Amino acid sequence: MLKKEPENPLALSYKGTFLAFKIALFKVRAVTLGPQSMRYINKAYKLDPSDTQIMADKANLLYYSPSIIGGNKEAAIALYQQAIREMKRTNQDSGNWFYLSLHTTLAGIYTERGEIEAAYRLYTYILEKEPRFKWVRDDLLPALLQ
Repeated sequence: MLKKEPENPLALSYKGTFLAFKIALFKVRAVTLGPQSMRYINKAYKLDPSDTQIMADKANLLYYSPSIIGGNKEAAIALYQQAIREMKRTNQDSGNWFYLSLHTTLAGIYTERGEIEAAYRLYTYILEKEPRFKWVRDDLLPALLQ
């Protein structure tokens, strides 16, 4: 896709995300793959900052990158929240796994930070939207309550 459309924001973002997945598999390659991943995702975000997938990819980049190379957990959380608001505003919040995934990611971050009430609110909201979401219903929420 990038060969045909080198300025396609979503394709750039996916390329950056795929490189980030490679880092997770081959940590020794983080030094070379990390900057490449950042370039692709940052370029995608610059080209289309309103695309919710690109917002989420940028948020993941910010959240999981060390602060010394530009990671910023607070900015990541704000971007996850922005993507959620945008999806709700554009009526993409019903029957959409990505919308639920963003909530699940954010709830996990809140749990990690010890913000139990915020995580609980998100998990219960997720189950209101999709009561059959087994991972939240059977694993994440019970673990939070313990």
